[in-house]
Amino acid sequence: GGLSEGQRSRLEELGMVWEPHEAAWEEGARQLGVYREENGDCLVPAGYVTEDGAKLGTWVGNQRTKHKGKMGGLSEGQRSRLEELGMVWEPHEAAWEEGARQLGVYREENGDCLVPKGYVTEDGFGLGQWVST
Repeated sequence: GGLSEGQRSRLEELGMVWEPHEAAWEEGARQLGVYREENGDCLVPAGYVTEDGAKLGTWVGNQRTKHKGKMGGLSEGQRSRLEELGMVWEPHEAAWEEGARQLGVYREENGDCLVPKGYVTEDGFGLGQWVST
């Protein structure tokens, strides 16, 4: 038979985790929120590991893979939650768009797109390197 209501309550008071995969996902989402608070975005490097040893970069990469319908996919709730956090589904595309935006600002300020190779914007974007690659 199953657990009585009292047994179930007692286990829940002890912190019983009924759905370990869901709990692990929630922990990844929580850590992504912390990363965003500390770094201003959700562009977690692939090899990034949190101070407590969690492989957040790997977790974020897995969520991007799931977003494409692989590895079991994401639930609507998970997708919505990640989007609320500011998840970047296509980081290479986002980086390209940022480079194009920065180049537009440079052109407005300098009248051309002849960016010196070592040029870095005031906010730290390596525009010279972006243009040359």
